[in-house]
Amino acid sequence: MKTRKKTSLILLLIIMILCSFSHAFTAAAESANENTVINKEAETSLTVEFYMSDTAIPGAKIDIWKVGEFNASLTAELTGVFAEAFNPGKVSGHDGWDTLAANMRDYVDKEGIEPLDSKITDNKGRAEFGVLEKGLYLVVGRDTEHNGNQYRSLPFLVSLPNYIESDTGKWVFDVTARPKPGSAPIPDTGVMWQPVFVLIGIGILTTGIGLAVMLIGKKNDG
Repeated sequence: MKTRKKTSLILLLIIMILCSFSHAFTAAAESANENTVINKEAETSLTVEFYMSDTAIPGAKIDIWKVGEFNASLTAELTGVFAEAFNPGKVSGHDGWDTLAANMRDYVDKEGIEPLDSKITDNKGRAEFGVLEKGLYLVVGRDTEHNGNQYRSLPFLVSLPNYIESDTGKWVFDVTARPKPGSAPIPDTGVMWQPVFVLIGIGILTTGIGLAVMLIGKKNDG
């Protein structure tokens, strides 16, 4: 009897362990499925925040172009004229993608390709583009003047939705992106004219003094 009871208990423990593993595998499979499948019905949106040293920059124009689509393996691929003009297969690392975005900005400006949409940042430095189709987008912030300074941001590429592996490990459908700042605040070119005006004024004053000396000299000779 004791042997049968021990055997029954051992079998029960084995069944319980197997069940717990089954639940764990099922949860892992569901999690993996969430990360490898994009919900086709879910809408995506993009908000761009234009900040410099934690200071919101209002009045900045933000242009966007849709440059790619997701393939079956959920990798973004360039489409249309962008696929013809660029080869992202050789791109690697953040610097490589930043360079590609800069080259794309130069390309759309040179070829006069109109953006899909344009927005102006509000007082909080935000430009909301609302619902957009899934895919890869080029985002370009144009130079803008604020409080006597001109500011510049770097262009960038962003996918909608965006997979944040180091954060939630899931697809983010409502994406908020903040472009990297470009060079330090660009001096207002109007200020550069001040030294020129000073030099012109000094020249006029010097010329006037010279003429006055000449006239006085002629009178004394007379």
